[in-house]
Amino acid sequence: MTQKNGLGYILINNKKTLISKSNLLKLIKITKKKAILSVKNWNAKDLKDFQILVNGVFQAEGYAGGSFPFISKYNFNPTIKISQNASIPSIYFLCLLWVVLGQNLSFNIFKTSKNIYHISLFTRSWKIILKLIPYFSFVYGNKYRGLIMLKNIYLLILNRNLTNETITKIIILGYNLVHLSMKRINLKEKIKAVLNEELDHKKLEILNNYKENNRPLSILFLLGVILGDGNFSIRIRDTGKGLWFIPKFRIAQKNTLNNQILLDNMVNFLKALSIKSYITVRQKKENNRLLYLNIESIVHVKAFYILLSEHSKWFFWKKLKFSPLDKYFLLSNVASRHWTNGQLALLWEIYSNNAFPNMKNNYEFWKNKIEIYFKNKFEQATSTCSEGITKEYLFYISISKDKSWVVTLPTGLNIKPKAKYFFFKTYEGSKEKALRAAIEYRDNSLNNWLINNGFKVPK
Repeated sequence: MTQKNGLGYILINNKKTLISKSNLLKLIKITKKKAILSVKNWNAKDLKDFQILVNGVFQAEGYAGGSFPFISKYNFNPTIKISQNASIPSIYFLCLLWVVLGQNLSFNIFKTSKNIYHISLFTRSWKIILKLIPYFSFVYGNKYRGLIMLKNIYLLILNRNLTNETITKIIILGYNLVHLSMKRINLKEKIKAVLNEELDHKKLEILNNYKENNRPLSILFLLGVILGDGNFSIRIRDTGKGLWFIPKFRIAQKNTLNNQILLDNMVNFLKALSIKSYITVRQKKENNRLLYLNIESIVHVKAFYILLSEHSKWFFWKKLKFSPLDKYFLLSNVASRHWTNGQLALLWEIYSNNAFPNMKNNYEFWKNKIEIYFKNKFEQATSTCSEGITKEYLFYISISKDKSWVVTLPTGLNIKPKAKYFFFKTYEGSKEKALRAAIEYRDNSLNNWLINNGFKVPK
């Protein structure tokens, strides 16, 4: 769709929808009122759970820093912000946070290069920032140290009789927080411009005073990180004998020493929960390497997702993204690799919810793969039991004492009766007619199960 003047996209039910900025502001205003009513009904546990979740989102999508507006002065303007691409759930999340934090923070809206609205909740007020620092006490690494540095910069500025030593500390701490793109000159040049002194590198040791947060990790915090910098996908692997659907969680962070420590702690935290994870490094762009925490395979992804699902009320904008996973686990309870429509239904869920990480091959490509695989599977079967129907085709159907066909559907489907018999004598003694009835029952039962569980039945 071509870009229209004055319009940008927000996500509604995982679909990009054009909206004007004025209408987006109206939506935020309405959502604020809804958020105020919601928070009024929260108990102490809700407030605490939300705080830990927010800390996880802030770890991924937050900023604690500021800027020096004048090259030749030590004045430091602080900033704390948290942001997300605009969607109905993310707007609600930011409005809830706005309420919880006292309705004092401001909203900023801009459009990304892809014409998607991005919303940040921010403040540049020292008074508000000092109140926010304890709220974000569950973050780690540079985020945690940055918050403590902001507090210490404020305490240094309070001293009205500033010495060159104090000003140097303010500049060193502040420059450690300023985003690289906003540094018009380097630290050495900044010290020279403000104090007309050379940088004493020993004074940089002040940065070593800021240690790591020693609070233990939690599932809610990890959920927050996933909301910000994580994703879920189902990888499709063609084994040559059929397709395998492999679920995967992944959390991305910039490749820094602090993030390496954080991800290592995550690995150990998950290990204590019997969930296996591992870290990989990937070169995304020139001089921009990313760290990934990966949880893969049905056993470990399912164990992790069960823990996440205990907090499903906080899924927000990832709720629809997790939909294929819910349905994947439904199908994983059955031998779906024998069931054509089962695999096609899962494939549709993956693509309709954008849960496939590599869109190089489209839905039709994999659909054709599945259909060809099952066609070949049936054609290659050497044993024929009746009128061209091969034993390979008789998944979930077997013969009982040469008197009947019995349909035994997987227990994970919870279809009753557990086993249904089709006696030859009921069908005029015809083995073939009884088999046709058994196949019809099996196919109808399976397709009805798909429909009742929200799957699309392939045609």
